[in-house]
Amino acid sequence: MKATSTSPMISTNKPLEGGDNCILKKIGEESAEFVMACKDDDPDAIAGEAADLIFHVQVDLAHHGVDWRRVQEVLAERRGAPRSE
Repeated sequence: MKATSTSPMISTNKPLEGGDNCILKKIGEESAEFVMACKDDDPDAIAGEAADLIFHVQVDLAHHGVDWRRVQEVLAERRGAPRSE
């Protein structure tokens, strides 16, 4: 599907063309927006900002050649690990 000027993908694709620094800047921005949505206790905004943050994290993982499955493996390993308090 080709992106149009009204497509939401335009705003998410453009910053990624600048490489790692642009991707990392976007992750920082989305992290702050996620924190603010949580502070405001707005479930819809929290879900939206979490989705944005996860999307940009996945983009940077791909940029560095880290497979999303590897992240899932790490999470699974941590589930079984004893937790310190």
